[in-house]
Amino acid sequence: MKKIFLATAITLILAGTSLPQNEPVLLNNEKIVELNMKERNPLKPINEVCPIEGKKIDHKIPYLIFDNKIIGFCCNACIEVFNNDPQAYLKKFKGDAS
Repeated sequence: MKKIFLATAITLILAGTSLPQNEPVLLNNEKIVELNMKERNPLKPINEVCPIEGKKIDHKIPYLIFDNKIIGFCCNACIEVFNNDPQAYLKKFKGDAS
């Protein structure tokens, strides 16, 4: 009985030390990003106007999380335009929030 207990304990210790320590947490193959709650409201987008058309964002349209920032848009078509070339529109956010 002591041998079984000892073998089990050693196995558990060895299994615990072989687990990856700093691997990112994945959910459905997507990396989960921690939000800094003190820095900004995680449910509020960083912008009030659409980066594509310059219109007021529609809060009924789903937000897009890009580069750890929540971005609002005026319509679904603008989300597609943004996704095609996000670097072209990121310049509009340089002064908004980081």
